[in-house]
Order: sequence, then C-alpha cells, then structure tokens
Amino acid sequence: MTILSPDCASLKITRSYLQSPASVWEAFADHEKKKRWFKIPTEGTEVVRTMDFRPGGEEHWVVDWASGLRTEYHARYSFIAPGRRMTYTYDLIHSGGLFSVSLADITLSPTADGGTELVMMEALAYHADGDRAKMHESRIHGTSQHFENLAEALASVPA
Repeated sequence: MTILSPDCASLKITRSYLQSPASVWEAFADHEKKKRWFKIPTEGTEVVRTMDFRPGGEEHWVVDWASGLRTEYHARYSFIAPGRRMTYTYDLIHSGGLFSVSLADITLSPTADGGTELVMMEALAYHADGDRAKMHESRIHGTSQHFENLAEALASVPA
C-alpha cells in the first residue's frame, strides 16, 4: 500500500488459486458467476446490478444499507485480453456523493501447478471527507474480502 498524496493512494493485491486461469477468468466474465463472489455483506439490500463485460461495457450495482447509506459502484471496462488481463475504471458513490475514483488492472497468470496467480493493481483518488488512512484500509479490506469470496466460489470448480 502506498499513499501518494492526502487524496490519492494505490494498492497491490496478489492471490493464488488452485483453479486454471480459464476458470478464474470465467468467474469475472460471467455475470451470474461474479455475483457469487463479488457480493455485498448481508446487512445491505441490492437495488440494481448489471454487467456488460466487454471493452466499453459497464457494470453497475447499487446497495441500500439499514443505516440509510446508499452505495453505488459504476465501472467501465477499458481493456480486456480474454483469459489474461482486464483494465477498468470505477466510481464509488456514497449517498449521492463521490467517494472515490479508481483505475484497476487485473492480470491472471498460469502457475507451474496448473493454478492461477492473480495480481490486482489499483490507483485511487479519494474525494470524501474523513480519515484517509482509515478509508484506504477499509478499501484494502473490502477488496481482499472479495478475493477471499472468489476462492470460496472457485472451490466448487475442479482445479
């Protein structure tokens, strides 16, 4: 994790999966499969969820929380190399206010044992008021949790 300025940060997350790059890729590319791991916590209610996984395609989801907070995720895929790499930008909005804007790049590489190494690099610009270090730690935690969910979802896929 690197803090670039009071308003910008970056992160890099590396994960290894037993499944092939094709299986991991499919978990990103197929909307129904992605719902199994890129999910909201049980405290939220999903209001909208759409995905068009192609260069220029967009992904949107909206979640309402019991606290009254509404979270919106609006992504646009800029580059897709099937089975290997995707680059996308996304806005994260909380209750109508821009929280952050991100540029994310995910690569999948085969490992010697037939599995997959996933590397995600992300640059973020924060736009909300608050403790930047805590906000960034929260983002790292949330993204890491998604990748843990991915491991669980992939567990039912043959290696």
